[in-house]
Amino acid sequence: MTSEDYLYGIDLYNRSYWWEAHEVFEGFWHACGRMSEAGNFFQALIQCAAANLKRELDHEPATRKLVASGLARLRQTPAHYMGINTATFAEELTQWLNERRPAVRIRLEWPGAEEVVRTP
Repeated sequence: MTSEDYLYGIDLYNRSYWWEAHEVFEGFWHACGRMSEAGNFFQALIQCAAANLKRELDHEPATRKLVASGLARLRQTPAHYMGINTATFAEELTQWLNERRPAVRIRLEWPGAEEVVRTP
């Protein structure tokens, strides 16, 4: 697994390829170790991708359960982790869940740098 694979997973997520993003993130989850900080982070991304898929399938109880689990995991990660402001992402996910907004994009950023959003 490489940083290009990670960016590819984010691109898939941001383009609404929920299952495919889930599969990429799951590869990292296994590679990093499920109980590690990175493993926790990747499991959060897996759960967020799955929640988006469940919402598209109109399975709202599953959506809510997956977002709750993903948020709990995101809150256990540092505020900036692997290029993602996890606190902002968690806040946006909460709004998405409660207000049925369009899907939340994963925004890459580095402290002290302008926000980076990968687009086609």
